[in-house]
Amino acid sequence: MRHIVRYRYMTIPNKVIGELRITVEDRQSEYRSMFDGGKATNLSLYPIIHVQLLPNQASEVNDAGLRTRVPWDINDSISLTKFTLPIFINEFKEFYESMKTPDLYSYRGERLELNDSVATKVRKVFIISTTTIEFTAAVLVDQNNTLLEGMKMKFNNEKSSVLLTLNEMTAILYNLTHLEVDALSLMMYTHYARTNETDIKSNARKAPVVDITDVPVETTPRVSAAPINSQTEFANLE
Repeated sequence: MRHIVRYRYMTIPNKVIGELRITVEDRQSEYRSMFDGGKATNLSLYPIIHVQLLPNQASEVNDAGLRTRVPWDINDSISLTKFTLPIFINEFKEFYESMKTPDLYSYRGERLELNDSVATKVRKVFIISTTTIEFTAAVLVDQNNTLLEGMKMKFNNEKSSVLLTLNEMTAILYNLTHLEVDALSLMMYTHYARTNETDIKSNARKAPVVDITDVPVETTPRVSAAPINSQTEFANLE
């Protein structure tokens, strides 16, 4: 049975999410063999570093008045291996550094503008597997209508693209370069993928441990206290 384990290593709200995934099928990740005087265990994991864009597409409202989710598009995501991850990081890092190019941005009065001729020179296009990736400089507008420097990240077509500020670009670069793929993959495999499905169900439904004994039911009727003779009591007080 196939078992997929996912770890969310990055979230940029409404723009980008990142997941590390491993897939284990019927213990095929482990291979054990015997040799003279001992045994050997071979472990093969093929982690996938997933980067998914969340394009700013308007959601629709159904007849019940509820917002429906934006349909999933295969172009919105890219799956990187340990071989292609360094390629993506190097291309992203080079473009990140190119954002410091003089005259890439200028001000006309108080308005921030992009120099198209310089932006064409720093534009970066490359291919990983079947995905064509494009990085271009852009001018962004935030919630306060303030113009900001940033980039557009595009996978294959315009529908699968997002705008990122410089801070968001820094976050992506940091998370990808500091992602301990091997260590996390081994932890995910050891703690989750190797867990028997029966153990998972039993742990989820395990009854709470109670060490409080039942209170015995009292069967003998209680004797009520004798009523106070108010006259006698008050007489004694006098």
